[in-house]
Amino acid sequence: AGDFLGVCLVIGLARGINLTLNEGNISDTILYSLSIIIDGLPKVIFAIIMFLIFIFLGIFIQSSSGLAVLTMPVFSPLADNSHCSRVVIIDTYLFGLFLTSFVAPTGLVIIALQMIGVPYNYWIKFIWPFWIILFIFLIVLIIIDVLAN
Repeated sequence: AGDFLGVCLVIGLARGINLTLNEGNISDTILYSLSIIIDGLPKVIFAIIMFLIFIFLGIFIQSSSGLAVLTMPVFSPLADNSHCSRVVIIDTYLFGLFLTSFVAPTGLVIIALQMIGVPYNYWIKFIWPFWIILFIFLIVLIIIDVLAN
């Protein structure tokens, strides 16, 4: 049970932030401001921007459920406003979270590297070329996903 305490705290904190945003009508203000910014933006560009945002947020929030609770209430309606499928937003979320799992210093990578005695900077030098190839591949998949939906 102690192993799950950290995950429960992250989910609880994310849910608390979500409730604060909803009850204070802050999320509506954020949605309105963001929808003005993305108005007229092509769906492919919107999806790639969402992918980059999920990569950025995934570095700091390694809990997949915590990240989903925090971001989906804002990004799902934003996808509707940009006429982008919600499936595409979920895919960008999953792709971004997947990419950050290789390099996020807050995730399990640090624990695994510590167990096998590999310094983090060596890991980054080793994984960097693969990460870039995977990043480009996932961008292509996002473009295909947008065009298919």
